[in-house]
Order: sequence, then structure tokens, then C-alpha cells
Amino acid sequence: MRNIWPLIYRNVKVNAILYIINIMDISDECISENNSLISLLLNDECLQTSCIVLVFNTFNEVHNIQENLKNDMLIKYKIEDLINHYGNRIHYLFVDCKNCKMDKGWIQLMQQISYYF
Repeated sequence: MRNIWPLIYRNVKVNAILYIINIMDISDECISENNSLISLLLNDECLQTSCIVLVFNTFNEVHNIQENLKNDMLIKYKIEDLINHYGNRIHYLFVDCKNCKMDKGWIQLMQQISYYF
């Protein structure tokens, strides 16, 4: 599937990409692969005007996820560095994708994306 990504975003105007991350898979291999793919998306010339949203799938009620787990994810994915380097192009949120229980910042984020991108 990843091999066809460029075929899609080079032929269609993409305002935002939602990149889903499984917070239960904390293996170094998985984190490294995700970081590489995120970097690829952020640095692709066709996506320079697009927003990348990292969606951390919690598989549970978002408010039930411990803050230290959230902070651990933010550190492992170097979110602070990404925000410092890419600014408004990178965002993140924690969501229970199965039940669509969304982070309270979801609507605000979607409004911001539609305004800026």
C-alpha cells in the first residue's frame, strides 16, 4: 500500500494526511519505521503545503489513557522536535479510532487545517 502513496498525493491536492499510530506497538522497529515514514511525508516536495496529523490510536477511552503513556509516545516520536522544525504543518492527537471517541481538540484541529491548508 505504501508504494502507491506517491501516486495518490502527486495527482490529487492533499490538504492534510492523517497518519495513524498504534500506541500498543512500542517496539523499536515499529517506532523507527513510523518515524521514517513520517519524515518521508514531511519532506516530500509534493506535500510541502500539506499538514500531517499524527493520530495515536488509543484503543480505549482517551481519558483513560495514562498521561505518562501519552508523554512516552510524544518523546518516542520526537513530537516537540517535529513541531519546532515543521511548525504548523505537524499536529498530533490521541483518539480511540474504533469507537471514534475523539480528543477534545479534534474539531479545533480540523477547523485550523481547513483555515490554513
